Amino acid sequence: MLRILSLKEKEAILPDMSKVYPAYGAALTLNANASNTSTLAEFARGLQQKGGNLAIPTQYEMIFKDERERSRWDQEKAQYAIPQAPLSTVDGKNVFVGIDAGSTTTKIVVIDNKDQILFRHYDNNHGNPIKSVRKALIALKQTLDAQGIQVNPKQCVVTGYGEELIRAAFNIDNGMVETLAHFYAAKKFDPHVSFILDIGGQDMKAIFVEDGIIKKIEVNEACSSGCGSFIETFADSLGYTAAEFGELACSAKHPVDLGSRCTVFMNSSVKQALRQGNDVADVAAGLSYSVIQNCLHKVLRISDTDELGDRVVVQGGTFKNPAVLRAIEKLLGRKVIRPTIAEYMGAYGAAITARQCSGEEDGNAGSKPTLFQNLDSSCKAIEKQLVCKGCTNNCRVQMLRFPNGRSYYTGNRCERHFTNGDKVIKPGDNLFKVKHALLERLPDASADRGTLSIGIPMVLNFFENYPFWATFFAEIGFRVIRSSPNDGLRPKSATTIMSDNICYPAKQVHAHIFDLIEKKVDRIFFPRVVFETGQFKDEANHFNCPIVTGYPDVIDSAINPDRYGVALDSPAINFNETKLLKKACRQYVSGFHVTELKFQQAFSRALQAMNDFKKTLQEAGRKTIEKARAHKELMVVLAGRPYHVDPAIHHDIPDLISRMGIHVLTEDALPLDNIVLPDSLEVADQWEYSNRLYRAAHWTGKEPHAEFLQLNSFGCGPDAIVIDEVKAILKTYGKTPTILKIDEVTSIGSAKLRIRSLVESRSEALKSTVPACRHKLPAFNKKDRHRKVLVPNFSPFYSVFAQSAFSLMGYQLEVLPPPDTNSVKLGLKYVNNDACYPAIVTIGDIIKALKSGNYRLNETAVALTETGGQCRATNYVSLLKKALLLAGYDNIPVVAASFSTKSANIQPGFSVNRPRVISLIFSILLVVDQLIRMYHATAVREITRGDSLAVLKKHFDQARNHIGRWTLKDGDDILKKAIGDFNRIKTYAGSYPKVGLVGEIYVKYNPFSNGNIVERLTREGIQVIVPPLITFFLQTFVNIPFNQVHHIQSSLSLDRWSLAFVQRRVDAKIRYVNNLMSSFRFALEPIQPIVELSKKAEKIVSLSNQAGEGWLLPGEIVTMAESGIRNIISLQPFGCIANHIVAKGISKKVADLFPDLNFLTLDMDAGNSDVNIQNRLAFFIHATKDGAADSLAVVNG
Repeated sequence: MLRILSLKEKEAILPDMSKVYPAYGAALTLNANASNTSTLAEFARGLQQKGGNLAIPTQYEMIFKDERERSRWDQEKAQYAIPQAPLSTVDGKNVFVGIDAGSTTTKIVVIDNKDQILFRHYDNNHGNPIKSVRKALIALKQTLDAQGIQVNPKQCVVTGYGEELIRAAFNIDNGMVETLAHFYAAKKFDPHVSFILDIGGQDMKAIFVEDGIIKKIEVNEACSSGCGSFIETFADSLGYTAAEFGELACSAKHPVDLGSRCTVFMNSSVKQALRQGNDVADVAAGLSYSVIQNCLHKVLRISDTDELGDRVVVQGGTFKNPAVLRAIEKLLGRKVIRPTIAEYMGAYGAAITARQCSGEEDGNAGSKPTLFQNLDSSCKAIEKQLVCKGCTNNCRVQMLRFPNGRSYYTGNRCERHFTNGDKVIKPGDNLFKVKHALLERLPDASADRGTLSIGIPMVLNFFENYPFWATFFAEIGFRVIRSSPNDGLRPKSATTIMSDNICYPAKQVHAHIFDLIEKKVDRIFFPRVVFETGQFKDEANHFNCPIVTGYPDVIDSAINPDRYGVALDSPAINFNETKLLKKACRQYVSGFHVTELKFQQAFSRALQAMNDFKKTLQEAGRKTIEKARAHKELMVVLAGRPYHVDPAIHHDIPDLISRMGIHVLTEDALPLDNIVLPDSLEVADQWEYSNRLYRAAHWTGKEPHAEFLQLNSFGCGPDAIVIDEVKAILKTYGKTPTILKIDEVTSIGSAKLRIRSLVESRSEALKSTVPACRHKLPAFNKKDRHRKVLVPNFSPFYSVFAQSAFSLMGYQLEVLPPPDTNSVKLGLKYVNNDACYPAIVTIGDIIKALKSGNYRLNETAVALTETGGQCRATNYVSLLKKALLLAGYDNIPVVAASFSTKSANIQPGFSVNRPRVISLIFSILLVVDQLIRMYHATAVREITRGDSLAVLKKHFDQARNHIGRWTLKDGDDILKKAIGDFNRIKTYAGSYPKVGLVGEIYVKYNPFSNGNIVERLTREGIQVIVPPLITFFLQTFVNIPFNQVHHIQSSLSLDRWSLAFVQRRVDAKIRYVNNLMSSFRFALEPIQPIVELSKKAEKIVSLSNQAGEGWLLPGEIVTMAESGIRNIISLQPFGCIANHIVAKGISKKVADLFPDLNFLTLDMDAGNSDVNIQNRLAFFIHATKDGAADSLAVVNG
């Protein structure tokens, strides 16, 4: 640690009592004069006498009810065994060997021509698979020699992650992908198997089978969460072996629900469970359930277990744990087959394959078996260090040269030049290479005509727009200097990444910006591209992802190139409307003395360059497609986003596929222009890059010689929507996509496994192509207006008014009770787990209501909001509709509640008087916001707890009763009376510290999703300042004029005039209310006019950030900080793509502007450990109170 931190030994303190420092610190916080003291003996007696159960409640059944049930279960499982035979039965005969060189273990199985097991070996490889295999083979040879038996290992097949290394070391010709090995082995136990699940030490494989044919293969790529090492790690940390831990779990009386998160987050959950009094046995059982929950819902995303069929075979060492095996039976509600050789199934399947491909199944042993030759020297490879010059990565490659003449390479990031796999004489066409070469061919530093250098970071949407910008600037006369390719995150750039769970393509931006700074360019051009070029006529919208649009603001905050003497230029751009694009470009170059003639020529040639680039790529695609069709060769559409063409991001996966003799196509090389999406599309096609993927999936589905692979960057927000829709589209053609998750980790072992599984299963005709019908929910028609419409509870303060407001429009609305943990469980079951936390909670809540039996389903509809913007909230309705179908509610209409006139949801029976509704919402919110603000200011000070809430409820009821005849005067009267009532509540005197609460709209206002944070802070004596909800809806008054002035969107003069007229009236009413509120006894900051809020926001971000809360969130932060609030919490759903920009992304600039600000960002998620959140909150509260005390001391001093 001293070395990493560059510290000298005398600069570090290494206390003797470091292990007990938390307890020591707790003791120091005690008041020495406290009267409530006791001796240690008295304290111990108090603990013994204390009653009550602190344990976490559980919804899981016991693993086993009693020993009798366990005994019967053990007997049942013992029947799934493979016949074995002694080695003496094959003396002088052929045998067949299967080797499974796994990531942590080595398994070897030897069988005869009847597939009977003759010998088996299992051992941990201790990081040396060659030594482990050698040990096993020596053990086999010694056993044979000891019995005087001679056999002929007729054929040997290797599988597993170490396949290529073992084949090279022991000169074995045959290898196979491990998924097929497991498939063949499982069929020996059940020829009609429908689902195979293999969970090993660090990986998980699932095989879906229909009519004896592999339909789909899934592999975990995230981490080893939910695998054998997952349980083994926790067992070891608690002082048990894995076997002991499994037996302990079987005795649990109350298994704990620990969720289904990765090891890091699960660690907090385990500690919390133990801290709250749960037995280790209950935790062990809870972990067993978590392994299966993680597998079913996070990895496989199974919502209906019927999808697995009735013939389930489980295998892998993890299922030797009886608690894990029993947990899957409990959760699936059916018996499963676990072979007695569960941990050997890969090796057994490889041995079966060896027997099948041997050509003969019996015969006399011939000469000395080559498998046993040179075992002493097989480990003694000659090592040689090489440097690959194939690209700028300059990988250090280690070559292992074995005595048999074969070589193995390691350390290379790709296999383009040093490959361990079988050689392919004729690689397939690689359109990724073609596209990358086209980009490389465009103007760069060689265009040295000009004196001003423009640096372009080759990241994100520049892989889409670079032909335009490179040509435009070169024609203007600037020197175009693009950032150099890089092989990962530099240490300097990594420290500037503000959000650790943002996608890797965004993280890459930082390294490219620093590269341009080091190249000493004059300016860096990094535009905020809101809209891309719309390629298809029937699209709903053409947005970029909020990350792509807003990342220039993150760079401006986190790096601030101006500090290095380099200007950062980030104009807002709309590529979809040429007129607006032209205006924006003209406005940008206006300060560089560019003549009109030169500009017109440059702009025209830039457009032509963009068109030429696209046509050239599509022509290359056309030729490849024609060739593949003519020769019936396999094509893979390797779909993704434009930036996936970057080798640093795709990790040479396209080359890997091409070397298998497969043609690799990009989605933008396909002939998609004439593809019209059918009505069955069940998403709002809001993002342009994603819109291509939907159409590419249709093209692939229709093409008999094509398969669909999608590159998915970890943390990609849109893909939580896109991947499920792509799967649904391909399912209608009887196909299944292969999703390859990629990030900064350069190892592509998992991707290689997926690709080989796809190719080998397809080449052996193991896939079926039975199209599936796609079901749709009925539309909400006029005949449905009588239905009761269920909506989730947004907030206990605001939702109470929705019901009354809807009744005025002629609809029967029911607001559901507040969500709970069961809402989350159901949401995780039926919604993509990578979706936003609000979507998981609200959709789960709706399904919980439908399952309750409290509603007549034929008289019920459901509703969710639809924003219509860049944020994923635009697709919440789509997620809800899919969840309803998965849950079996295929006759429930869905209503999209939206202020947008263009909804993706078909609902002819739902119509509202928009001006009337908007006016009503505005006037109600104006009052309700003030009631809530007075409540928060008074509740923290009240002497009699509950007085403030009683006053709040009283005036809420009055407001609800007036909704039917609501006027602005009614609002004024309610507010005046409420001010008087709140002023009369008896309160404590004194100063109270304030905490501002900002964030994503749902988690900010919904107590369940934010862990009741307002209530907790209030109990701690802190006044919580929650921004008024009304400002969220007033952003339109800023966004429309801003978009028009900055050429993002067109607008009519009449629209602008009408908007300005309405805004003046709104601002006047807000001023009136602010004046009214001045009579409230506790000073509250007046509601800021929305234009003033936007001016404050511009100190941190561009107003083009309009996704989610958009610029409003930083505007609220600045407003609070400037008003004297020195403690602010920002709440966001885990992985919120909008808040990656406007909350976490701008935290550096916030710190620069307000160095004394105590700013905390909290990610809320279904798998969050409450202990983790509460610990961070406790530190924040402590700092808040200390800061308030210091401020008071300064004032008094």
